[in-house]
Amino acid sequence: MYIFNCIFTGKKVFSDDYSAKIEDDGFVWVVDGKYEELSDQKFDDSLFGGNKSAEGEDVTEYKPVVNTLLKAFRLEEPVTITSLNDFKKTLKKYTANLIAKLNEANPAHVAVLKTKLPKYAKQWAENFDKIRVYVTEGDGFETEGTLIILTQDVPFGEEKPNDKCKITVLVDSLIKEKL
Repeated sequence: MYIFNCIFTGKKVFSDDYSAKIEDDGFVWVVDGKYEELSDQKFDDSLFGGNKSAEGEDVTEYKPVVNTLLKAFRLEEPVTITSLNDFKKTLKKYTANLIAKLNEANPAHVAVLKTKLPKYAKQWAENFDKIRVYVTEGDGFETEGTLIILTQDVPFGEEKPNDKCKITVLVDSLIKEKL
């Protein structure tokens, strides 16, 4: 099994347990995920300071629908990205950090990044209301690491079990680790 970690934070982004493919001549990973219903989530009024009713009908079964990728790898939505302008600033910072890292480790990929990333940046910006940006666990405030772009076929907030989603991650921002 392989885990793909953020080159900056060292935290997990995804694993080969998920259907993943490299696209655009090795520039991006596209990883398939889905939504599933969590089971065994029982809530009653006692969680909120209430008392059991005499009828005993106060236990409600709550089954939230969660994204398998976000749950498995504890990906976080950064609190610093609340608008398209915030996203553009964060993407610019991320790109500068990645170029600096590539200049050290793989200078030949800098030209590829500078050539191909504008197409993705434009697409993400144009569809900003149809994507969600995520980062690795613990990076939700600083956004120092890899940016992970989530897309899905249904509008956000309307997910049901088995709805499909995808994350897109730049190949050069990941380190492959064998477990």
